[in-house]
Amino acid sequence: MTYKADQEFWSNVKIDSTNLENCWLWGSTIHLGYGTINRGGKVHKAHRLAYESYHGPIPKGLLVRHRCDVPACVHPLHLELGTHADSSRDAVERGRTTKGRRSPGAVPRKLTWEKVREIRARWSSEKITQTQLTEDFGVSNSMVYQIVNNHAWVELDD
Repeated sequence: MTYKADQEFWSNVKIDSTNLENCWLWGSTIHLGYGTINRGGKVHKAHRLAYESYHGPIPKGLLVRHRCDVPACVHPLHLELGTHADSSRDAVERGRTTKGRRSPGAVPRKLTWEKVREIRARWSSEKITQTQLTEDFGVSNSMVYQIVNNHAWVELDD
């Protein structure tokens, strides 16, 4: 059963009455930046309930994205549907991802752009395993996977 936002729900929302276009922030329980509410013994994300209350049901396979990039926002006009791919693209375009040396697994003393390019070159030109690259460069198997699949150390045109 899906629950919609109701009077109790909206009583937990902080709305700036001087400018209704600003974010409407969830004023109750927050988990990982997102507002949550317990209904019928199940925890629901507040922004999803706000979206459904204003726009209607969320189709299976879609998620509710924040145009404003504020996870605690429940303003129905700041919320839109999208896929995981849309959300990932938003994160990259809006600078909410870590890239290159800022990537959690990138240790500057171990990896440089030169080494990352070498990993990619060897991966694409040699019959070499991720395990061998892991051993040769002293990084985790997961990091090699992320590098060769362009999930980490991504060179973006500025």
